[in-house]
Amino acid sequence: MDKFEKRRQALRALVDSMGRGAIASVAKQIGIEPSYVSRLLYSEDKKGGKRMGEDTATALSKAFPSFFIGENALFDDAVLPATPAYAPPVAPPLSSDIDPAEGYARLPVLAEAAAGHGKYPAQEVVQHIDVLESYVRQRLHANPRTLKVLTARGSSMTGVIEDGDIMFVQPTNEFTDDGIYILTLDDLIRVKRLSVSMTTGNVLIESNDGRKAEELPLKEVPHRLHIQGRVLGSWSLRSFA
Repeated sequence: MDKFEKRRQALRALVDSMGRGAIASVAKQIGIEPSYVSRLLYSEDKKGGKRMGEDTATALSKAFPSFFIGENALFDDAVLPATPAYAPPVAPPLSSDIDPAEGYARLPVLAEAAAGHGKYPAQEVVQHIDVLESYVRQRLHANPRTLKVLTARGSSMTGVIEDGDIMFVQPTNEFTDDGIYILTLDDLIRVKRLSVSMTTGNVLIESNDGRKAEELPLKEVPHRLHIQGRVLGSWSLRSFA
């Protein structure tokens, strides 16, 4: 078996272990298109198949260091790059006793916000992540040190935000534009898309799983709906340790 087929099989094992939404999650982790990941999964004798090059193998090895070891290693020891150029935009700290690497900011991940029927707000810190500051500034157009970080739970926003995704939230109490918000509705915290109905002028609270949008009359908004922040982006963080 040549190294390219070995890499393809290792990537297939990763995708199979992650389940639903794996291809999109892998693509997001290393900053490439899902279609490219799909092509890497095709064997070379199949139309559209793509060989995994050194840059992609390095990015995957850094994004999933606990998975691509042993029989799933993407490099032989003799050719493994000593100092890979790829710097993961988001990663769990190797140790809480060690300061983040230069160019990174360490952010607390707060307790879960429900991308489903909602749950009561909680503000305890459940873990930390190190975020590449330049990545957040360029991709989210935000200062990472001003963001809140929460973990999503539930499947109502699937396809946009998956269960377990880490969400980067810009704190605000204003609904300034259509978008995805952390909100409290009737004392339950939720992750939903907010927009304004063009026909009624009421606020629409939308999921992403096909269910009918909730419509909230404007006169009820001040009493029932409270904005906690706007979701600027999300990141899938999974551990295979």
